[in-house]
Amino acid sequence: MTQKTSKLISLILTLLLLAALVLGLSACGKDTSSKPSDADKTISVTVEIVDDKGEKTTLSLETEKTTLAEALVEEGIIEYAADGFYTTVNGITADYSKDGAWWCVTKGGTMTTEGMNTLKLSDGDCFEITYTK
Repeated sequence: MTQKTSKLISLILTLLLLAALVLGLSACGKDTSSKPSDADKTISVTVEIVDDKGEKTTLSLETEKTTLAEALVEEGIIEYAADGFYTTVNGITADYSKDGAWWCVTKGGTMTTEGMNTLKLSDGDCFEITYTK
């Protein structure tokens, strides 16, 4: 195989990988935002949870709650900790004092400036909750 052929094959494989990544974007990468009418109080939210092993779980929620924490508590996905932080998500506990682990909340890939208690929900929102060390 010539050097020119090897470079061409590498370029093609790189382009195929890039195309696969673009096409394989999660639901959180799609713009599904829309505003519910005043008569429609049910909000559709997507939540992706990446656990301590890097495994992703995608949940689609229908809720009448107004904050992310309320919706996740209602579904039994998070457990409240006494200090105001949610340390257990989807049955997995992050213990910062033990090993520096915590749950990072992002919206559309950007870290939120608010916690789950104050993050207001809008129809079509997509949040990611990632186990982080």
